[in-house]
Amino acid sequence: MTDISISSFKESLDFIQLININPDYYYPWKVNNDFKLRYKSRQHCADLSVKCNWLTIEKENQLRPTDRGIELINQTDEKVAYRNQLYDLVKIYKPLWASHLSRGRVESIEFVPDSIKDIFKMVGLYDPDHLHFDDEAIKWWDKIAGSYYTQRDEYNTIIGRIGEKLTIQYEERRTEQKPKWKSIESDLLGYDILSKVSKKDSSPLCIEVKASTYSNSFKFTKNEKKLLDQTPSKGYKIYFWRLYDKNRAELTILKKEDILNKFPKNSPVAIWELCEINLNELNDKIKTKPKIIKPSDLGLKEYDLPKYN
Repeated sequence: MTDISISSFKESLDFIQLININPDYYYPWKVNNDFKLRYKSRQHCADLSVKCNWLTIEKENQLRPTDRGIELINQTDEKVAYRNQLYDLVKIYKPLWASHLSRGRVESIEFVPDSIKDIFKMVGLYDPDHLHFDDEAIKWWDKIAGSYYTQRDEYNTIIGRIGEKLTIQYEERRTEQKPKWKSIESDLLGYDILSKVSKKDSSPLCIEVKASTYSNSFKFTKNEKKLLDQTPSKGYKIYFWRLYDKNRAELTILKKEDILNKFPKNSPVAIWELCEINLNELNDKIKTKPKIIKPSDLGLKEYDLPKYN
């Protein structure tokens, strides 16, 4: 895959368009000199397009665009088309470095070959300065990571992102400053959102976001517990979102002291890696009451909750 570049995608689209307009081409075929590629060979584009299921080889070796190929050439936004091509490429070729993509953009990009890294930058999937990202880029990362997940993992990722987006909007209104969405950059930090304590206090506030559609409990990892232990109480909160439906959520804000005694103990024969915290066991001790929030209250559209069977 090291020979793949953005021109591979562009000229593959041109090639698919050529086949769509001229359905009498065969593989291998005789193409007249009217069709020339500036950077890549016809063979390169054909092999890539067939491998990624943008073209199919029918009877008598006749080339035809697939439904996916038609979707790509009909896409009016070039950046979106390239992102879709990159997704297909990674999903079908399954290079070794792609298994790291679930770590987040900053952590995983170090494993990506330079030629592919350039594509990530050009299509807006990676910003070295971590300043710019859009919803569709975040969905792309979650989707490609999801190809290495189980169905339950993918479901939890979608629910978690909804909780994080609600937290971003909630914090922006609370502090009048947009917080940083850290979990999309790395999954090793031990928290998801970096905000500030208050409008007047700019001290950093690390927020671990949890979300659920079916219970008042959430999982907590050993890495998250490490960050909790290292961070002063003033600079740490847990935001638990209970998502009831597409226009109603309940937010419970926890301090580190609320859950410190709920973690299991290591023993000589066992070391814990993951535990579950149940809010129903904490209700008598939590002074802050849950807040009922509508997405519209935070300037968000209604979110679609995925179904899990």
